Amino acid sequence: MNLNIRHAERSDKAVIAEIELEAFPIWAEACDYKSAGVATAAYLVDAAITDRLTWTAEADRVVVGFLAAREQDGFLHVREIDVRPAGKRGVSAGV
Repeated sequence: MNLNIRHAERSDKAVIAEIELEAFPIWAEACDYKSAGVATAAYLVDAAITDRLTWTAEADRVVVGFLAAREQDGFLHVREIDVRPAGKRGVSAGV
């Protein structure tokens, strides 16, 4: 699979939320988490995109995953990484 990794743009917000909700049930099952899934608040996604701390993975020009990070004390920490369940083979490694 040929992936293109790029900084997320504001136009990616809807697809990032969609991917997050698609991936949630897999995480919830693995962690025995019983609550309903919710997407990260739009203002937090906006801030991470503005700060250039969110990247997307594209396959054939379609966003199939993302990585969101935060900076703290001079270090970059991965906050979240999600991929579309149907396209996860090889995407996580690329992101």
